[in-house]
Amino acid sequence: MPLWLHERGGFQTSLAVEWFERFTKTMVDALSDQVQYWLTFNEPQIFVGHGYQIGEHAPFEKLSQKEIQEISRNVMLAHGKAVRIIRKYAKTLPKVGVASTCDMLLPVDGDEEKAYCATFDCTRNGVYNPAWWCDPMLSGCVPNGCDWLSDHDLKDIFEPLDFCAYNIYRADIAEGFDYTYTGMPRTTMEWTITPECMYYSAKFMYRRYGLPIVITENGVACMDFVYEDGKVHDPQRSEYLKTHIKNLKRAADEGVPVIGYSCWSFMDNFEWAEGYCKRFGLVYVDYRTQKRIIKDSAYTFREIIGTNGENL
Repeated sequence: MPLWLHERGGFQTSLAVEWFERFTKTMVDALSDQVQYWLTFNEPQIFVGHGYQIGEHAPFEKLSQKEIQEISRNVMLAHGKAVRIIRKYAKTLPKVGVASTCDMLLPVDGDEEKAYCATFDCTRNGVYNPAWWCDPMLSGCVPNGCDWLSDHDLKDIFEPLDFCAYNIYRADIAEGFDYTYTGMPRTTMEWTITPECMYYSAKFMYRRYGLPIVITENGVACMDFVYEDGKVHDPQRSEYLKTHIKNLKRAADEGVPVIGYSCWSFMDNFEWAEGYCKRFGLVYVDYRTQKRIIKDSAYTFREIIGTNGENL
């Protein structure tokens, strides 16, 4: 949200739907002769939840639940408008989706049904729940606990999408679904490492929404630095990529239509409120000189791509 529009109300005003519609038309006019795959929004859970509810990200506000619901509604309505604009004006046949985050739960007791139901229960984590966003935008229905959306809203929000996209880095933790243990491996973001989240998230999201799966973000922040030999050796990231993509391949082998995977990120960059200190890249960036160094994990990822995961 540009600052000057934020100062006019941002996503707290219904005018945001019109602003986003005009923005989408501008992007489609400029890029649709070269771009086929489109995402209306990336991680609405984060820019709404972290930005307006808990205040960890810009604009660093802590609003009421009612205000969060209204912001969510405006974002969803903007999504619906954007899908219609893309389909109407794109110069090449578009494929359209929206990228949520997938706060899914692992079946720690072996009960997949229990984990599935809890994963999509909005009373568990509200705005951060995948169903909060995906049920209206991907299925045209109101998830439990979201009685603030009307049938009229759903007609404007829902447009059939071509794929189910989401970002996932780890499994969530909740009462009855705590898989942590002393000494459990964690990233430099303090996130637990749970490769199985790729397998179960693909199964759960496909079961619920019936659309081909695209992983739009998956990766790991490590303690990367340049060695004496001038290279960046990051075996933890290589292992993370191999184990997570292997679990995604397992879902595909069992019939889940997985059509895409994107590693976050190509190079080290600005990580929201964390600044530049968290490194997710396959390419190391010396921020003082802007020199780039290809990390070992980039070669691992190249091999996975080159073999289409057959060597995992």
